Amino acid sequence: MAAQFTRRPKTHTWRIEQNPEQGSTELAANTATAPFLGEVTAYPGVHHARATLAGTRQDPTLAMVISTERDADLTTINHRLDAHGLPRLRQALDLDTLPFTVEYRLTTHTGVRAR
Repeated sequence: MAAQFTRRPKTHTWRIEQNPEQGSTELAANTATAPFLGEVTAYPGVHHARATLAGTRQDPTLAMVISTERDADLTTINHRLDAHGLPRLRQALDLDTLPFTVEYRLTTHTGVRAR
């Protein structure tokens, strides 16, 4: 039963150093991922998404869990993540790279269907 629970990496508050005259900015990792998760949950077939931004700014990692409908097009979701969501998150965090993992969980819930 313990194997069913996803271990989430430890999150940090990132300190973004400017130059000495400008000081620094602190950013909670969960705050940084909130807009990104809002975008991902709007993808067709996605019911819920969560993400943990862990590591340091110099060595970050993103772990995602996405709950989808059983018939969701995972290829399309992956494409949208690669082409839109993740590049915007990297840009917002001012990162060149952001290693990530995605775990999909299929749900029996269905989305709203047009009649």
